[in-house]
Amino acid sequence: MLTPGEDNAVVDALSPVNSIAMPIVVTTKQLSDEQRNDLQLPHIQNNKNVKTHEIILDDNELIIVELDGVLKPYMGQIS
Repeated sequence: MLTPGEDNAVVDALSPVNSIAMPIVVTTKQLSDEQRNDLQLPHIQNNKNVKTHEIILDDNELIIVELDGVLKPYMGQIS
């Protein structure tokens, strides 16, 4: 039985949170269009210290950036 409050702080901390949501949905076409218009992207693709990959997803060309062995879609900023 769950006892909320000071009597059971650990259970309260581990209880599910229902308030997390992803309010923005971005399609692969929108991301592809934004990448095509990004003036920084050609410089990143020409940077020998940044590894990029071109992929086709849902008939849209996307640029994927590889950092420390992790692949992520290019979203406009490299840190």
